[in-house]
Amino acid sequence: EDEIALLVPLLRDLEFYLGALCLRDRAEAAGLAVCLPKLVSAEEPRRIEGLFNPLLLMSGVQPVPCTLVTERLATTVLVTGPNSGGKTRLLQSIGLAQLLAQSGLFIPARSGSIALAPALVMSLIEETRADQAEGRLGMELMRIRHLFERLPPGAMVLLDELCSGTNPSEGEEIFELVVTMLGRLRPQAFITTHFLTFAARLERERKIAGLSFLQVELGPQRRPTYQFTEGVAETSLAGHTAERLGVTGEQLLALIDHNL
Repeated sequence: EDEIALLVPLLRDLEFYLGALCLRDRAEAAGLAVCLPKLVSAEEPRRIEGLFNPLLLMSGVQPVPCTLVTERLATTVLVTGPNSGGKTRLLQSIGLAQLLAQSGLFIPARSGSIALAPALVMSLIEETRADQAEGRLGMELMRIRHLFERLPPGAMVLLDELCSGTNPSEGEEIFELVVTMLGRLRPQAFITTHFLTFAARLERERKIAGLSFLQVELGPQRRPTYQFTEGVAETSLAGHTAERLGVTGEQLLALIDHNL
């Protein structure tokens, strides 16, 4: 029937909204909550409570929700902490919440206030490829150049492990340049880094306006709780991780003696 044929294009729209309802149902089944966020101006603070990563949820992993607070939206936040502490997952959660909010859908959080952004630029660290034209430093510089080529004022920026493709002495200088230039565009920026001494210096000097700091919270046995508090992490727990994975001098000697 001609009338029925006219309804077929609506199926795609219906599937879009049914997908949002599916996210809500899956979250509730896992003891999590979603919400329609409050839209605020760029001058108001951001607060997202019970934020979780829907990618973990949909892959069958129970997410640990956290609360994210920034005093104002035109802020660059440096996130520090150990590997596997949840830093990259936090960036994913923030980006997905922004996309869903701007689509008029539920966000993966119990409550939240979000400002609309004219663009979202997300750059996760990439593995070295055999066919790449530049070395690690060159690839990192190209990543930064591409960022500024497409970054309008007020955009959301999510950068994972900025300047990790080069040594700390060179990387810190470039890192400080990028953070300083970002401030001119007043973005909503979240950047993860392992340059802990450098981040501590920036926190201590307070020379860059609009710069704030979050660190992975550690619980008993110095294990990450997947929560984030103000400040800069004091250690990446490399030694603790090495011991947990069996890569201390004593553990390796035991393996060598076993193989002799």
